[in-house]
Amino acid sequence: MNAAADLLRRTRSLLVDGKLVGAVDVSGDLSEHDGQCAAAGAAALAAPPDR
Repeated sequence: MNAAADLLRRTRSLLVDGKLVGAVDVSGDLSEHDGQCAAAGAAALAAPPDR
C-alpha cells in the first residue's frame, strides 16, 4: 500500500455549505480503524449543537 492511499483511508474532509473548511485525520491503528474514528469525529463536528 502506498502512503497516499493510506492517507485517504484515514482522513475525512470537513465541508460547510459544500466548501472544504478543514479535515480530520487519525493515525495510530490500522488505516481502516483510523478512518472509522476520523468519520466519527467529522460527524460529531457536523452535528448541530444541543441547546
